[in-house]
Amino acid sequence: EEAVKMYQESLKIKEEQGNKSGIALTGWGLGMIYAERGKYDKAIENYEKSLEIFEDLDEKKNIAGILHQLGVIHHTQGRYEDAQKMYQDSLKIEEELGDKKGIASTLHQLGIIHYDQSRYEEAMKMYQESLKINDELGDKSGIAITLGQMGRIFHAQENYKEALRCYLHAFVIFNELNSPYKDLAKRYISNLKEEIGDSLFDRYYKELTENE
Repeated sequence: EEAVKMYQESLKIKEEQGNKSGIALTGWGLGMIYAERGKYDKAIENYEKSLEIFEDLDEKKNIAGILHQLGVIHHTQGRYEDAQKMYQDSLKIEEELGDKKGIASTLHQLGIIHYDQSRYEEAMKMYQESLKINDELGDKSGIAITLGQMGRIFHAQENYKEALRCYLHAFVIFNELNSPYKDLAKRYISNLKEEIGDSLFDRYYKELTENE
């Protein structure tokens, strides 16, 4: 609530100044707060107003960013086709700009959409492309997040050894970064162990760690 108040005061000043780019960026910030609070209609309203301004100003990087955020909201609410369109529109701009970090992030999100609809082959393709870019960028957090998602696909396909390989690799990276995501990776590993049993888990763990 305090953040919303600050953004609204900032927005008022920027409107008085006629600072269109500033207005759009502040609307983006308001949209993110509303999205985090689950007020999706207000978030979309602010995002769309910002998008209109960014399009008038031809600020392509910000257009791609807003489209990505709109995709997240549609995805969260289960509107997969709308989310996929937003992500693809964002991806097209990111590719035009050569924004590799943005491309990797959007590919990852597209992968999650496919995963949520059990389209595992398509999801894996998106994750692999995202992983390749993150590896080129040296983005360890991005690598680990994508490995975790790849592990979930292998898990769903009952390829437990490969699932464990991905989960363990993700956990090691998150642990090195002291990232809170390490707890999520640990939970994936624990869930896998519970599902396949101690004996099979220990066998896979030994085979994987002996080869490292």
